[in-house]
Amino acid sequence: MFRPELIDQSKLGKYIRHIDKGDALFHAGEMGDSLFIILEGSLRVYDVVRGTEQSLGTLQAGEIVGEKVLVLNAPYRRPCTVRAEVSSVLLEVALRNLKSIQGLMPDFTQRVLAMLSARLDRVWQLTTVLKSLDPRERLARCIVFLAADTRRTKRDPHGLELELSIDELSQLSGLDKPTIASTLHDFVDKKVLLRGEKTYLLPDAHQLLFIAAHDNAIKARAK
Repeated sequence: MFRPELIDQSKLGKYIRHIDKGDALFHAGEMGDSLFIILEGSLRVYDVVRGTEQSLGTLQAGEIVGEKVLVLNAPYRRPCTVRAEVSSVLLEVALRNLKSIQGLMPDFTQRVLAMLSARLDRVWQLTTVLKSLDPRERLARCIVFLAADTRRTKRDPHGLELELSIDELSQLSGLDKPTIASTLHDFVDKKVLLRGEKTYLLPDAHQLLFIAAHDNAIKARAK
C-alpha cells in the first residue's frame, strides 16, 4: 500500500482531486485512462446489476483503484462504479502524466505492482472459497477470507473480532441469505462464533474452518 502521510501533496497539487461524499469517481461502462491513489477518506465499489448498484466492498486511504490502465497502458472501460463513502482526497495518475508522477514518486511503480500481486493472491484465495460445495464449509472459508483482512478485524484476548454483514457474505459466497443466517446461528449455538450486537468473535479463524468442515468436531465441541 501507499503511505499517504509520506506523499508530498504540495508537489503533486495539480494531480490532486477532491470528491464529496456520495459522488461518483466514475461509473461502470465509462472509458477511463487514470488510476487513483486514495490519500484521505474511503471509496465504495459497486457492481451494477440490471441498473441496481450492489456494494462489492470499500477501499481505504493508501489503496488504489483503476489500476488496470497501468497494466494495459491504454484507456479501458470501467467494470464498476466507484463512489466516495466520505469526502475524499485522491491522487489522479493519468497515462499522460505517468512519467511526471514517477519522477516525483520513485517507488510508484513498485508499490502498484506489489498491490496488484496482493490482489491476485486474494483472488486465488476467493477461488478456493468458491470451490467449497458444502454450505457450512463455504461460509466458514468466507469468514476466514474476511478475517485475513487486518483492516476489518480487532484483536481480542480470546480471538478475532470481526463485523459481518449477511448481505456481504451472500455476495461473496453465492449462498442465499436464509442459508447463511441459519448456518451462522448454528455456529453461534455451537460456540464457534460468539455473537455480540454487531460483531462475531472468532476463537480462531482457522479453527473455525476446521470445525465447519468436520461434523465430529462440531459435535465434540458442542458437548
